[in-house]
Amino acid sequence: MIHWRRLAIVVALALLACDEHCSAQSVPAVPNKAAASTAFHIAPTQDPRELERALLADDPREAAHLFWRFSCANYSNSEPAEVVRHAWELRDSAGATGATRDPVVRTLMAKCLAEAWPRFRPIEPGDAPVLAQLRLAMGGDNPEEVRAAAFGLTQFATAEDVQSIVAAAARQPALASQMTSNLLQICRVDAIEGMRIIRASVTDARQRGEIEAIEGHEATRRLLCGFDANIVGSAVSQADIDDFWVPGRPGPTPSANDLRSMLRSTDVHEARDMLWRLRCLPSEKDSLELINAAWRTRNSSARDSVTRDLDVRVAMATCLANASAESQSAIDPSIAKVLREAVGSSDMRNFAAGAEGLSRIATVVDVRLIENAVKGRAPTFSSIAVIYLTRSCTSGAQGAVAEIREHTSSQQALRAIDYQIRSTERVREFVCAARKGGGK
Repeated sequence: MIHWRRLAIVVALALLACDEHCSAQSVPAVPNKAAASTAFHIAPTQDPRELERALLADDPREAAHLFWRFSCANYSNSEPAEVVRHAWELRDSAGATGATRDPVVRTLMAKCLAEAWPRFRPIEPGDAPVLAQLRLAMGGDNPEEVRAAAFGLTQFATAEDVQSIVAAAARQPALASQMTSNLLQICRVDAIEGMRIIRASVTDARQRGEIEAIEGHEATRRLLCGFDANIVGSAVSQADIDDFWVPGRPGPTPSANDLRSMLRSTDVHEARDMLWRLRCLPSEKDSLELINAAWRTRNSSARDSVTRDLDVRVAMATCLANASAESQSAIDPSIAKVLREAVGSSDMRNFAAGAEGLSRIATVVDVRLIENAVKGRAPTFSSIAVIYLTRSCTSGAQGAVAEIREHTSSQQALRAIDYQIRSTERVREFVCAARKGGGK
């Protein structure tokens, strides 16, 4: 079971390895059981020399084959992406029979370049030729070009692009499932309507079943977009506000009875797992009362009690800090003390838990503590710290994020940090403005 602290580490590592959530190729046209549990996979690494040879060849088939095999969004493919950038710049000076003259290869090159751009990255003037190639191919009749173009447009699609993808499914019914999968990955409300339009137009029972299965993974869109507020046409939702203060946990939420039994046990592993699955929203009154009571008696509990375990204590402290953040209730100073110690831990798991909990209740000094804690450590620590500091309304939190970014040399970590900054910006502004005005 992956809990949020582990998930933060997994996300940070995935962002470093994959520059956010991998590529448009991440979500298969027909989701399977693996796709139900994780929306993403990391595409294989491509040999840059092999790709360069294929792009310099006269026969475009090998280059096209390679492009469908790897993803430029995977940071381990940064060298192949550079090969593609160079070939793209020289595409019009290539020989008349060169691979880069082929429309399919050109569209696949544009797809590669576009999927390497981080999600929520602003469009720049130099992006125009890439987007123009994708949009030209999107209106064509070659299925391979259309597939590549739709993949490439998912992160930057406009209303017109959504209409083009829907039109492609009508024009080429065999691509209906693939076009629906692409629409699932677009952070726009009209993409949701586009999926419904495609499903309504499909007459083949098998393909309709595939499309319905794709639609069943609606949570994938929110996972890719970060918050409902990042879906163009959506407002900040209550789920966004809850997730800002108390990040969601995978797995079933334990009941108060389960927690009561666990807190009386000596099974530390079960205790950690159960606490890490507890959402700790203020509405979970019974469960929070149990955690509060266990916290107060932790030092007088039996020596083999789960509340004697350091990891369990950190998880309890994080839970209570999360509950305090949204409700704006007072918090026991001993909770902050444990979280501050966890932030100083060399154990990445406890650091992540400490950074999460402390960022919820942070003072200006605590923000500085988190910022200083990542200095001299692996880039993943910086990425994790930013995940939580971008979800803080404490004065100086965003300044700390800027400082962490300024002192991060890893290009992978920088891209992960930029993603966190952009993806949380709208919700943070809304929530923090409401809090400043006396709301929640």
